[in-house]
Amino acid sequence: MLTVTELMPHWYVQSLRMLQPGNRVWVHVPGKGYVGAREVTSSAVPVADFVAETSSGSRPLIASNIAEPGLLNPTHGEHLVGISWTLTRPVSEAIWERGFLANQNTAARPRASSWLFTISRLKEQFGVS
Repeated sequence: MLTVTELMPHWYVQSLRMLQPGNRVWVHVPGKGYVGAREVTSSAVPVADFVAETSSGSRPLIASNIAEPGLLNPTHGEHLVGISWTLTRPVSEAIWERGFLANQNTAARPRASSWLFTISRLKEQFGVS
């Protein structure tokens, strides 16, 4: 039998735990570019504990009909973060420029100077002050 640690690597969950309500997260599609930004609405929790807002009120995601049956398995150690999309565009209109920073982690706090350039340009392109 596999343990949660073997199924969901520690580094994956740790990167999600960096995200806190109010944080803005820029969304990058590998090979395409940036397609939007979102605001974190709730911290990372195991999928079994994640509460979703539905038209009939707050409900555990596992008990709702939002996710496809079998898609989220609480025994795999999966974690979810609540988000609200604030800016979006289709993948066909993704923003990418030479010099942009891309990071393959689930979530990261980039410190490279290219990140400052990337954020500045994304704010311009998305019309964010």
